[in-house]
Amino acid sequence: IDWHPVFWGFVLQFSFAILTLRTEVGYEMFKWVGDQVNLFVRFSDGGAAFVFGDSFRNTRAGFFFESAGVIVFFNSCIFVLDYYGVLEFVVLKLGRAISMCLNTGPVESVVSAANIFIGLSEAPLFIRPYLPTITKSELHAVMTCGFSSISGAFMAMFIKSGAPASHLLTAAIISAPAALAISKLMYPEMETVDLDTQKDIRARDENSPKTLVQAASDGAAFSTKLVAAIMVNMMAFVSILNLTNATLVWLGERAGVQGMTFDFLCAYLLYPITFLMGIDPEDSGRIGSLMGVKFMATPFVAYADLGLMIKNRHVFESYASNSNASWYVSGEDVILTETNTTLYKGFMSVS
Repeated sequence: IDWHPVFWGFVLQFSFAILTLRTEVGYEMFKWVGDQVNLFVRFSDGGAAFVFGDSFRNTRAGFFFESAGVIVFFNSCIFVLDYYGVLEFVVLKLGRAISMCLNTGPVESVVSAANIFIGLSEAPLFIRPYLPTITKSELHAVMTCGFSSISGAFMAMFIKSGAPASHLLTAAIISAPAALAISKLMYPEMETVDLDTQKDIRARDENSPKTLVQAASDGAAFSTKLVAAIMVNMMAFVSILNLTNATLVWLGERAGVQGMTFDFLCAYLLYPITFLMGIDPEDSGRIGSLMGVKFMATPFVAYADLGLMIKNRHVFESYASNSNASWYVSGEDVILTETNTTLYKGFMSVS
């Protein structure tokens, strides 16, 4: 095992995490960046409202409509940046910096940098001409980096649902060196890397868009697969969760336990883990439930529920500011009596 990339990969990860989470300058800097990203993704509302109507957020499928809008908008912007060479410039420069720090090959370093901005299926396009000649260790690094992060489009979607942008950005950046460190620890390089053929990596090829409009259109067309995948996955897993909940409730009633659902079990089983993560005790159960849905089903459903809880918190704070306001809890829901409003799945104490 070459311990140089392993050691410095973890050093970079923890150093950047300390900078962004434990220092005031780093925290404020990334908070500002996160605010700008939030502002950026809001521009997708215009396209979504034009297609789905101004009241698309108030429908039952509001999360999907918002997700579709932000994914199409973000991917179009990424393709435009790639057309002008901005994305290629940033990824290649960052990849070379990672290669110098970790002493890793140019191919795996560029893919590691690309996964900060794009996903598992798009990042290898930067190194497509080199894929037939890379070593097994490099291929393992490419796959590890891809699975260590999420695509920029999905990140934008999760930000739109209410997840803190600064947290997601920090996680994406610190995952780049950490993924290479883990990869080189699990699958060390045992072959000779042909560095001469990897000196001048270029992402452009003959299929690149010829005009700005074509680049934006290609980005929108590419998004259709992602939007369709989100739609069918949410349909499938929500239905499966409903079936699972009905089965668990029936089994629970046979044993004298009322309301034994998948969320209920995850809330208790994962409570110790969420508590050790630093979650407030009153929120640990809800976070455990969301984590269970994310791990066992799909993150789309979990983030949709998270976004709903965050919105419910804002609605409740506005409602509770009235001194005469009254409410009561019914299961997981909160009923606002004055406005006859039901906050489905309630809310968390911190949003």
